[in-house]
Amino acid sequence: MKNRMVHVTVCSTIAPAFLLSAAWAAPKAGKDAKPGKPDADQALQEITLTGTIEQIEMTRKNKKTGEEKTIQRLVLTTADGSKVSLPATRKGAGADSAPDATAFVGKTVKIVGMGKEVTRRRGQETKTMTLLRQITSIEETVVEGDAAAGDEDE
Repeated sequence: MKNRMVHVTVCSTIAPAFLLSAAWAAPKAGKDAKPGKPDADQALQEITLTGTIEQIEMTRKNKKTGEEKTIQRLVLTTADGSKVSLPATRKGAGADSAPDATAFVGKTVKIVGMGKEVTRRRGQETKTMTLLRQITSIEETVVEGDAAAGDEDE
């Protein structure tokens, strides 16, 4: 009888502790499905964008030191008015052979690269944006209005 009491006491103590530790260690089901969070597992896909490349100045403030720094960014403005930030061109020995977008500032171009569409939500507002991570090729395109003006001169 005493042996049975020890067995019941040990099982009733260990089983709940084991189940609680398993519940704490399990990943939260809702954590990955939160709206407004970009999906980190979403694979990059090939994206083709057409628009005008602009160079803009941005002022950034270092949170630790309070020092302000002005940086130059390249932005592609599409026909519908949306802006896509272009990735910075890497320089040095480990740099890939990505085309340099600074040569196309102020021109209408077609950019092919790797990126993804991301939907972010703040309150009731949902915003879909394009993130371009790598540029594969850049081609200058002729705007239809410019082509017609060129034909009239001849």
